[in-house]
Amino acid sequence: HLSRVPSLKLDTEYKLGESGRYSKEKFTAIGNTRGFGIHYSEGKEAHLIHGDISFFSPLSQGNSGGPLLTEAGHVIGIVKQQSKNFYGTGSDVYNVAVPIREVVETLREKLQNRPEVLA
Repeated sequence: HLSRVPSLKLDTEYKLGESGRYSKEKFTAIGNTRGFGIHYSEGKEAHLIHGDISFFSPLSQGNSGGPLLTEAGHVIGIVKQQSKNFYGTGSDVYNVAVPIREVVETLREKLQNRPEVLA
């Protein structure tokens, strides 16, 4: 009954600040961790690196493709991967998300001839 599931607000205007500067806001990543069902994980200290959002949060296989949410519950990114350069332990593992602004722009570009889909 998806008609009863609330939609998430996409925040395409969210700014983390200048490249390399941290946001101290808490973030939540949601995914189907290891195929065992929906799981959320709270993270901290997101920042931009080469156009992607890097953030601390304990994630597992299956989180890729899930939303990265602000404290207000707005989607600011889509989880892409756990960074091979920043592996750690516990809650101090860096992960990477594609900014939702880029996702929306790419979809608009790819679907420009399909207005019914974009609606």
